Amino acid sequence: MKPVSRNRRKIVGGTLVATGLIALIVPFLLIPSIQPVATSPPPPRGNHGGGGNGGTSPTCSINCARSNDNQPPETAGQITGSIHWPRENVQFYYPNFTITLHAVDDENLSSIIINDTGTVTDFHVRGRTSLATITVTANGLHKLSYYSTDQAGNKEVPHHAIVGLAKPDLSDLQSLIANSGIDNAGIKNALTVKIESARDQLAMNHSPVALNTLSNQINSLEGKHGLDQAQVDLILAVIRSITA
Repeated sequence: MKPVSRNRRKIVGGTLVATGLIALIVPFLLIPSIQPVATSPPPPRGNHGGGGNGGTSPTCSINCARSNDNQPPETAGQITGSIHWPRENVQFYYPNFTITLHAVDDENLSSIIINDTGTVTDFHVRGRTSLATITVTANGLHKLSYYSTDQAGNKEVPHHAIVGLAKPDLSDLQSLIANSGIDNAGIKNALTVKIESARDQLAMNHSPVALNTLSNQINSLEGKHGLDQAQVDLILAVIRSITA
């Protein structure tokens, strides 16, 4: 009977040891395995040309408008032409004239815009300074309005001007002589007579040969009686345009 009792104790002890191992192993097996979680990177910041799938492009780093930019650009305009003279307080040009616009901004320009009597031309520009030019060839009065904008959305108050484009006529020539610097009334009157003779010749469909005599007289007066070279050149250019 005693040997049997010893064997039973060994079995019981083994059972306890096994039970203890199971107690340690089972909780370990019940712990779920931890897998790495895949995360997407945050979307790039900025809105300068999205890719079409709802995303945005990287933050602007070159020529970018500052959020605190509230200063509008400034634009200066210049009009030039081969011949120009005043007609009824409006500056007229012939055979065309060119408008040059010079825009300046403290940060970055966006556009230079000119409105010519309802026809709008928009020049897309960049940088702190830029030039835009346009040549006008249509006869008549031109009501001009021009201004610039920048990348921050600031718009300049428009500038306005009225100019004309036309071929000069005998009335323009007569006005130039009457308002010239000639300080001798007799000389002015003699030159005006030549213009009236040319008008009569044109009315009879004749060639205005009186203007040839007028040209010679104007040439001989250069630097005399208050008639300087600039005035002589303009009067002669008008005469050539009328007879062309």
